[in-house]
Amino acid sequence: MPQIIFNSRIKTLPFNTFVFHFENGRILTWTTIFDIIYNKYGINKNILRLFDHRNKPIDYINLVKLDKFNIDNFVMHYVNTGEKDSCYWISFDLFARPGQKLK
Repeated sequence: MPQIIFNSRIKTLPFNTFVFHFENGRILTWTTIFDIIYNKYGINKNILRLFDHRNKPIDYINLVKLDKFNIDNFVMHYVNTGEKDSCYWISFDLFARPGQKLK
């Protein structure tokens, strides 16, 4: 079963790195990725920031401007062989703008 490792760049509790298992064939979008983290921690989606495979920040308020989500951009590879693993790595952080609250 494939899994996404959500890497927390926030090194304080309660926002730890966590693993999310999903079924093959499940449709994943930028919105569902934000929803997974929201469901885990209840964080205001507007201050939640993801990072794409090029380490560019992705904010919830800018989702309409993004290309379609492609899970294969986040696939992990075995170091020795370079072959693809069934794990995916997505990093997240918090970025509050003036007036925004955590929850």
